[in-house]
Amino acid sequence: MKKYHLTHLVRMEHLNHHGLLYAGYIAEWLIECGYLAATGTYGSTAGMVFLKLSDMTFKKSAFKGDLVHVEAWIADLGRTSIKTYVRAINEFSGELLVDAVISFICVDENKKSKPHGLTMPKIIDQEMLQIHRRVKALAK
Repeated sequence: MKKYHLTHLVRMEHLNHHGLLYAGYIAEWLIECGYLAATGTYGSTAGMVFLKLSDMTFKKSAFKGDLVHVEAWIADLGRTSIKTYVRAINEFSGELLVDAVISFICVDENKKSKPHGLTMPKIIDQEMLQIHRRVKALAK
């Protein structure tokens, strides 16, 4: 399964009042990378819209000057929805900073949900299997 990647330099304007990367910026980066995975898999940006950010969990903080590497891939498919697993890693230390599940939905020209026609490939990678199970558990 293809992974999509972005890297961002944490700049002064990305910091909160504690001198840490503001959660709003990293949420934006996670959603952006998740969107790349969803539209890249779907094959078009037309008709793909953000639905939900779930289970965004911070593990570590990022600071000014850190490089935040974001990666995303498809974790589950519904009839009209595409769920992506996204995570951000400190490029220098390799530590996981935050991860989340981001859902997108396919819509027609009238903004009504429509089937995307995708099928989930068989998961053979252990890491992906664990992620897929976590995403399924969140849906309950």
